[in-house]
Amino acid sequence: MSSSRARLARKGLPILIATLISRPLGFLREAVQAALFGASRLTDVFIIAYNVPELIQTLFFSGVLSNFFVPIITRYRHQREELSTVFSVTMNGALVLALTLASLCYVTAPWIMTVAAPGLTGADHDLAVFLFRFMLPMLILHCLLAVIKGTLNSIDHYAMPE
Repeated sequence: MSSSRARLARKGLPILIATLISRPLGFLREAVQAALFGASRLTDVFIIAYNVPELIQTLFFSGVLSNFFVPIITRYRHQREELSTVFSVTMNGALVLALTLASLCYVTAPWIMTVAAPGLTGADHDLAVFLFRFMLPMLILHCLLAVIKGTLNSIDHYAMPE
């Protein structure tokens, strides 16, 4: 095996292990949630309020970062000063974008919950709106973490720093 293949395999192994561990843990999380809360309207409200910010983050930030930001940051990976500037500008831009999007979601939360869960009415709808708004900081943090992750991946850090 060539040295570049061995290096790639060595760097990819932690990702493989983390993925293999995370899948059963995700299943366990779902099983515990079902055992504790069962199938109830409150569980449905929580799941909807949790998944909508996650969906927004995936739609707006994950694809954009992998298709736009990572190739740019990779170009500057050996130029420390430029890399720092690109990272800083991107992080600030991502923060402004995420704060703007989260603010827009906060204001339009009742409409978003109506579209995402048209079957929720009355108190359930109000609770979904409250929980959705409560979880909006997650959207901002995920955005910033995506920039950090993209930067680290582009300089060949896929797990814990070496």
